[in-house]
Amino acid sequence: MKTRNLVLASVIAVSTLGFLATGAVSARPYGGCDGGRHAAFQPHGMHGGGSMRHLINRLDLTEEQRDQIFAIKHAQRPAIREKMKELRKGREALQEAAMAEPYDAQAVRKLADQQARLRAELIVMRNAAQNKIYALLTPEQREEVAQRKESRDKRSFRQ
Repeated sequence: MKTRNLVLASVIAVSTLGFLATGAVSARPYGGCDGGRHAAFQPHGMHGGGSMRHLINRLDLTEEQRDQIFAIKHAQRPAIREKMKELRKGREALQEAAMAEPYDAQAVRKLADQQARLRAELIVMRNAAQNKIYALLTPEQREEVAQRKESRDKRSFRQ
């Protein structure tokens, strides 16, 4: 477990330094190109249902299902926003630590571990919401989701 945490922390630290070196992190609220909205609620690699969202949008949902899905997403938004704020602060702290004199690898590791923990919490939160949404679907809708997912997976495997 300790080795796994070290590897994860190293990957995050290297990624952060890569962003810093290339200037990819902008001054926008969440580093996104659209003022942060996309990055704030659907960071790449952590969609937590992004693919499910696309599948759900193609289903023939009842008005009641749509209202329930909206309520689930709406209830989750403030907590996600707070986690994203924490991630942004941690990213800024990592950037400062990367330029600190003298360089403190222990501090960077601690900050990277915090970032990893926050990202994991976001993934869990989003997957919990995805599970609630999936539970709202009828057996027929679930079958359609499974078929569409299988079809999409086959297409992406070929590429």
